[in-house]
This record gives sequence, C-alpha cells and structure tokens, in this order.
Amino acid sequence: MFIVNIRYKVGIDKIDQFVVEHRKWLDELYNENKLLCSGPKNPRDGGIVIALIKDLQELKTLFAKDPFYTNKLADYEFIEFNPNKFHKLLRELA
Repeated sequence: MFIVNIRYKVGIDKIDQFVVEHRKWLDELYNENKLLCSGPKNPRDGGIVIALIKDLQELKTLFAKDPFYTNKLADYEFIEFNPNKFHKLLRELA
C-alpha cells in the first residue's frame, strides 16, 4: 500500500479549475479497485490518497496521468507502508 501526499504548486483558484477532471480520473482508479480513499488536506494545500497498489512504478505511471500532474499543478510524494493491523472492515485488503 502507498500513501500519496500531493502538494499543490499553484494557488487554489488554479486547482479548482481542474478538480472535476482530477476527481473523474480518481473515479477510474476507484472503479479498478486501486484506491482506498482520497481527499484534500486541511488546510487545502494538497491532498492525500491511500492506494492499494503494491508496485511503486505502477503507481507512478498511474499518477503521471493525474490532471494535477499533467498540468504541472502539484508535486507527489509516494510513501510505501506495510499495514499489519486493520480495522475489521479492512482485513481483506492485506
């Protein structure tokens, strides 16, 4: 699993121009069961994504298609972790 830490490089007004596209792109990944959850940080200077992908290169390839990335609006930090404890609702994800 990975945590993707997204940091905006531009003002929120520019981000808002691409939010619909970004969320549509996220929906595709949710439909492919590649994401667990996502959302903006507070304060809204970026976002967090929990990805169910186990391969860093695959993850980077997918995120290279994010409209925030293709329009040079954000930087990404990919943090791999190996969860060993889960809430009972998430046990099948291990």
